[in-house]
Amino acid sequence: MYKYFLLITLILFSTNLLAQEALPNGYRNIVLGSSMEEVREALANDTFFLYRGRPDASMLFEDSTAIEVRGAGFIHRAFFLFYNDRLYNITLELNPNMLDFFTIYQTFVANYGEPTDLSPSRALWSNDEIEITIERELFVKYIDVAIFNELRESSNIQDNLQNMIRDNFLSYF
Repeated sequence: MYKYFLLITLILFSTNLLAQEALPNGYRNIVLGSSMEEVREALANDTFFLYRGRPDASMLFEDSTAIEVRGAGFIHRAFFLFYNDRLYNITLELNPNMLDFFTIYQTFVANYGEPTDLSPSRALWSNDEIEITIERELFVKYIDVAIFNELRESSNIQDNLQNMIRDNFLSYF
């Protein structure tokens, strides 16, 4: 009897794992790692976004740019962040009048399994390449881990350089 119970449990568990999809590398036709021009083109052809063209883009700091665009329907607005002309962050602010956190959470669990990390304010799914976070405020964030780590390393180098310059300046007093 115990063997049958174990066998049935194993079959159900393996079937559930096979039904789960790999984490997506973007949202619809907008793929992490894409160039800004590729994202502009995808936005222009996507009815979920009200993309007006180049004025929606702005410079954040050296080698980093962003596109902010209004959404239509379920998406209130979206942000696309680039580093060295590669998309590394997609942030979708969802419409709270049309969706809620629990519905989004249930959809993600059904498609990708239980989250890697769960807290009262957010749920995180991740692998070596991608992190996807859903937040209670109805944000869904897709992050390219490799590009994000590259950006973080560059930021750390700049911070260290700034600290060295400051220390050098202070040494004159």
